Amino acid sequence: MSLDAFVSTPDDAETLDVFSNAFSIAVPAHRTGGAVSAVQGTFQPGGFAPLPHVHRDEDELFYVVDGAFDFRLGSELRRGPAGSFVFVPRGILHGFTAAGEGPSRLVFFHLPGIDEFFRELALLTEPDPSELREVMNRWGMDVPG
Repeated sequence: MSLDAFVSTPDDAETLDVFSNAFSIAVPAHRTGGAVSAVQGTFQPGGFAPLPHVHRDEDELFYVVDGAFDFRLGSELRRGPAGSFVFVPRGILHGFTAAGEGPSRLVFFHLPGIDEFFRELALLTEPDPSELREVMNRWGMDVPG
């Protein structure tokens, strides 16, 4: 498969509403031959956050665009202010919550790409933990508990 180089501008991104959080698929996996996807999400303090989980098949890299996030990395809790990068290899329990005063933004990079997961999340009407767990399991994420 031959891939083309590309620039993805904000106008190119597909936007999603995930539980009243704005998500933008900036780099869909199909554009990279499945190698990587990049999705930007905006989160509110005290609002929706993913369940702690383990990826079976993907490594994940976060970049905190603005605001701050508290990241759970295994048994450790670390604050990531704007400008921070956080790498989570597959097999490591992790999660995060927005920790800034106002909305906080981060970019998720999944290797290989799984932007379809976010499209499926956007179809849910409420962040019900049992529904989230089901969707996450379908996409190769184990949720303890």
